[in-house]
Amino acid sequence: MQNSFGRTFGYVTAVLIGVFPALFLDFVALYADGSLQDKLSILYLVLPAYLILGFLFGWLVKPHLWNGTLALCSAAIVLVVLYTFKEAQQIVLHAAFLAVTLIGALAGIYLGNRIGKKRTPAA
Repeated sequence: MQNSFGRTFGYVTAVLIGVFPALFLDFVALYADGSLQDKLSILYLVLPAYLILGFLFGWLVKPHLWNGTLALCSAAIVLVVLYTFKEAQQIVLHAAFLAVTLIGALAGIYLGNRIGKKRTPAA
């Protein structure tokens, strides 16, 4: 029971923590007026941000790979998809942000699961 509660708490925490890079990196880059080069340069910040958060989440919570990725990236997915309806002509840029976000979180969680120490359940 404690393991189930801890994992659920970890997923909820991942969703809440994932809001910050979604708002301050993904959404700001897509919403702000600027050149395409400026928006693409933010991708260099999105990848390490989600990679680090994914690594910490994978190391501490040991989530299932795709469940953890979707929990961590859910805010970014929602914001980018909703903003795509406003500016449909930039769908390729939005897809690039989604891809980098998902790849960063997926790789981070994978590395966190593999590198993190194997914990034994409390008796």
